[in-house]
Amino acid sequence: MSTLKKSGEKYVVSSHTVANSASRCDRLSNTAACLRGQTAILADLFRRRVTSLRSRIEYLELLKTLDSKAAVRLAVELFGKGAHQAAGIDGSMDFDEVLELLLFYVCASGYSTAFNVGSEGVDFDLAGATRIPGLSMSAAVPLWEEDLANVLETAGAGESDPDLRRSRERIPFALMTMAELSLALDIVRSGKYHLLFLDRPLSGTFPGLNRDAATLLVRGGSSLTGIETCAGQLRFVDIFLAVGLGSGRTWIPPRGGNLAYAAIRVLLEHGRVTREDLGKTLHLSSSELQQLIRLLDRLNSRLHNELVEIAECDLKIKEGLSGYWTRAVQASMQVISKIFKDSKHSLLNDDGKWLSVLDLNTVNLFLIYALAEEASNRKVLVIGIAKDTSATEYARAVLPYLLSRKTSKPKLPEIRSDKAFLTVLSAVNPDALPPPWRTPAYDSCFTTLFWDTGGKNPLKAARKVVSREQMFTRSYFQLRSFSGDLAVRSPVFLYDRLIMPEMDREIPELEITERGRLATLRPFIESDQLSEIDNLILYLLSRTDSSEVIEAYGHNQLLYLADKYVKEEVEQMKGLLRGVVELELTPLARREKVFTIARRFRDLRAASERARKKRSGRVKA
Repeated sequence: MSTLKKSGEKYVVSSHTVANSASRCDRLSNTAACLRGQTAILADLFRRRVTSLRSRIEYLELLKTLDSKAAVRLAVELFGKGAHQAAGIDGSMDFDEVLELLLFYVCASGYSTAFNVGSEGVDFDLAGATRIPGLSMSAAVPLWEEDLANVLETAGAGESDPDLRRSRERIPFALMTMAELSLALDIVRSGKYHLLFLDRPLSGTFPGLNRDAATLLVRGGSSLTGIETCAGQLRFVDIFLAVGLGSGRTWIPPRGGNLAYAAIRVLLEHGRVTREDLGKTLHLSSSELQQLIRLLDRLNSRLHNELVEIAECDLKIKEGLSGYWTRAVQASMQVISKIFKDSKHSLLNDDGKWLSVLDLNTVNLFLIYALAEEASNRKVLVIGIAKDTSATEYARAVLPYLLSRKTSKPKLPEIRSDKAFLTVLSAVNPDALPPPWRTPAYDSCFTTLFWDTGGKNPLKAARKVVSREQMFTRSYFQLRSFSGDLAVRSPVFLYDRLIMPEMDREIPELEITERGRLATLRPFIESDQLSEIDNLILYLLSRTDSSEVIEAYGHNQLLYLADKYVKEEVEQMKGLLRGVVELELTPLARREKVFTIARRFRDLRAASERARKKRSGRVKA
């Protein structure tokens, strides 16, 4: 152990300490040399990958540059000439700990601005963007760590989940998602806005919500059941229908896990259907129809015979199920009101049952369905934007599919990250790809596909099952380059939108492999024919960023302003509300002699170490 020896008024370092210091320097020197060599290898690998993307015409010619005239024509047709309103919504979240009590903070808000549509173009008044009065949702939810298992739906009572503390972020994330989607639904229903930007891709939000809702259905129970609505109590069978059908007005692919829902949709439309007619409507063979009947029979048993009546010749939907969507939406609105407006604990109902993350995300799934239907009915264009994404579907599925239409053996890029691939491709081919540009728009189901170069049917499910098509479309885009150097550009982002059947007509039938069997997929994908709505979206995006603020360069000014506001709001909530909780709980800790849990051990240790270093600094001085 090294020591300091006093000699007169000076401290002398022992020889043992010098030896240790020398040994440490040698180790660091060797580590630095190894790191330098390894970094050089990776730098050379990156240079080769960058070089491989120069002048790759087959990749570049697939990308779409902006047709401003076509965009303005569609804007006039879609919005109408004159003044309109656009809105942007963002949310933020955080959490804190006081006396083993977790505090979850969430906030969502929106900014709006006017835009004018004319025959010469679309102009946005970004300088006049303001926060929308009254359009804000925030909540601070306390929860004992002991009750995390109840809300996170862990395996069982008494069982320890090593990732429980890490999983707790799912709670504020679910609440933040709920706040953002609720505000988006309010915006669309208000009838005042024709354009809505979200700081989240709906196509990226939907799969996680759908997985949690499916898990809820498998568990066979929910704290949402029993909520009173104008159409009666919400039942578990209502939740089952709403999870798979939404409002019931959208197309359901008759394959895989969606087949039962496609059949139920037919029954809801007609009430009673013969077996033969059901098979014809869904294009099923005799054996496939028999499998479907057996599946519906099993589902009916799990749902306490409240779903269908299966007779020898026909099938009939149970009475009263036509109101399932009304009950699901109204129950969801009550849950939202309780969380963000009620003074009672937002995750604990009057019967002492916890609202779990699965319940919350099932409500969020219903909100996405409701938002999609309202936006379609009211002709509101909803655009979701993702700034940071690690997605790979364009490079591994979309690009090879589009290339395969021109060559039998498409060569795939070495860089698999979509954002990295497109960023490098754009930077090393600045003259061939002037911004703004975008990738071809493609169905979000491609996120669950990959291209197998050696397969007879090269498009295969990435994880056994392909997600439902004809719900969302996605596209990457880049808006700006610097005037001084065209190769230096704004980031590549991703946007998505709702499918628009009246405009998205390019829907091929693709043979894919799903669960080891052939299946027919009917996705939207833009190829030779220009997607006018996506061309318009690129134009609108190019008109709503800010070249004066680096954080909003190539992004969206409304979302930038909303992001700043909600982050500041959450910080203020943490500063103010933590003190409220401490005032309530610190006297309890003193009275019950539980000082050791008033602060976490790591916090106490960190405070002790800071004090020790401070004393040591004074001694040396």
